[in-house]
Amino acid sequence: MSDYGYNMLSKQSLEILLDLVEIKLSTIIVQDKDDVREIKKLRNCRSELLMSRKMHSIRSEPAFQSMAGQESTASQSL
Repeated sequence: MSDYGYNMLSKQSLEILLDLVEIKLSTIIVQDKDDVREIKKLRNCRSELLMSRKMHSIRSEPAFQSMAGQESTASQSL
């Protein structure tokens, strides 16, 4: 599934990945700078996954789907 130049994961895959990142974050014991870097990476990953989940929800709304359909029809007529 590809819209606007990027691929989206399914809602189920996003939820699974979010759960895995949360589990990893909750189990890390900071012992050195590498662990701190790992936490930063995981937090960034979590933010990206949350944004993707939000975008997935917006794309699932009927109003967005009708707007997307109108844009594709307009671009085809050009």
